[in-house]
Amino acid sequence: MISPREAGAPVRPTAASRPTARLRSLAVAAAGGVALVLALLATTGVGAQQRDLALPEVIRVLLGDVGDTLALEPQGPATVVVDGRARDLVAGQRILVGQSARFLAFPVQAAAPWALEIGIDGPARAAEPNLVQLGPYLDLAVLERHRRLIRAEAGVGTRILPSRPTLAVGDWATFELPERLDVRPAEAHAATRLNGTPYRGGFDIRRVDQGFLVVNHVGLSDYLASVVGAEMPRSWEIEALKAQAVAARTYAIQHLQPEEIYDICDNQNCQAYAGTRSESERTQAAVAATAGVVAMFNGAPIEALYSANAGDVTESSEHVWGTPVPYLRSVPSPGDAVALTVSWGAEGYRWSRTIPLSELADYRAFRNRGVGAIVDLRVLERTPAGRPLRVLVVGAAGEVELFGDDVRTALGLPSAFVELELSPVSSLELIGAAPRRFGVLLDEGHRLASLRRSIAFATAPPDIELVNGAVHVAVFERPPALVLTGRGFGHGLGMSQWGAQGMALAGHTYDEILTHYYTGIELRVLS
Repeated sequence: MISPREAGAPVRPTAASRPTARLRSLAVAAAGGVALVLALLATTGVGAQQRDLALPEVIRVLLGDVGDTLALEPQGPATVVVDGRARDLVAGQRILVGQSARFLAFPVQAAAPWALEIGIDGPARAAEPNLVQLGPYLDLAVLERHRRLIRAEAGVGTRILPSRPTLAVGDWATFELPERLDVRPAEAHAATRLNGTPYRGGFDIRRVDQGFLVVNHVGLSDYLASVVGAEMPRSWEIEALKAQAVAARTYAIQHLQPEEIYDICDNQNCQAYAGTRSESERTQAAVAATAGVVAMFNGAPIEALYSANAGDVTESSEHVWGTPVPYLRSVPSPGDAVALTVSWGAEGYRWSRTIPLSELADYRAFRNRGVGAIVDLRVLERTPAGRPLRVLVVGAAGEVELFGDDVRTALGLPSAFVELELSPVSSLELIGAAPRRFGVLLDEGHRLASLRRSIAFATAPPDIELVNGAVHVAVFERPPALVLTGRGFGHGLGMSQWGAQGMALAGHTYDEILTHYYTGIELRVLS
């Protein structure tokens, strides 16, 4: 789960799983995906997914939010395969896919050699055989300058072709968008910028109804160096980074899907991946120091789930999604308290929320079930670790029971480790309060019920603030609300990232961290 953070601070994600290939069609969300994987483990037996345990050389990562236009800039020589036909690029040439652009067109017999050289990416034949088109032009000012130049120097009239989505590969361009585009740098470790973000490795790009599906083919070590830096602050203790590297490697190979066009995604539904932007010498060192190390249970890679902060104790899997998994047991996580050392960490360690009941009725989890206006919430059962296991939500038109992590997802909370309290209608009268106090109350969910002015005063009584010579008396009311006080950030299964940092600061090694959070596992080196 990726959450808001301070500028420059790393994300605080919770890895959530996607199911294996035969269940992929059922995956709709991070939590649901993990639940399906846990169900699979329960029904087939832990270890039943054993496969060839050789480490893959390449991971295929589905990149999300790429948009409907692509700009790729290989940092060195590359080969581009357009619908099966290869074209070579030299360093500095670009690939533009789907960007709306214009071309200049003029008669082929008037195409002086110098005219063919001024196009941004070189000439290409237009649909009409007797025309040459120059472009593509994304900058209309450049297009107009070239148009005037051709008219002045060659005495040839040009026309501007209508704007259309284009494909430009170096010095070649066409209006025909490809069904498939493969970009392969000459050096597999080299980076290519995709819409400004640099990624190592190559790309498999396919046209789909709503734009493009982009899969980054990246070396496993390069992928892990990026994931570690995206999932944890790169300045953290090296043993914590090593633990994250092993968890990320284990998670990745558990989700290899050779029958699919990608193995894993780049967001909170899988694990965070940000190309070279999240790499550093420290993340690369953590990956190298744990080369090949994988967390195993009964001879198979584990489902290496982790969350940002477990709130002092992790949870057992059956209390989160209903399915027991032997290595996902509740264990103490005292290291989580080191989150208090930075503001963004503290926000994910101890937190509170106030939700007016009138707003709660509009939450999708309740609106879709037709329970009506919410009138009561009660914790029916708690887990041994202290999290609510079953919560009854009572509405004017019906009831609904939340189980385990449903509490977090239904209420939009950082975690399900929470105390719930119903606050009745309350009122507060303020005499001569400063206007800034009004703003604080409004932010806390109060509403201004009445405001009156007293007679004018020459001077204010003690502790009273005058506004234009008068004392304001304001009455605020807060409607019935659900007051939540919680701790932790994420689902609370497996390794706590802040807990790992706390253990590392206390002198524990990465293997001690991993065997603490994943009960009964062994660490093996695969080649």
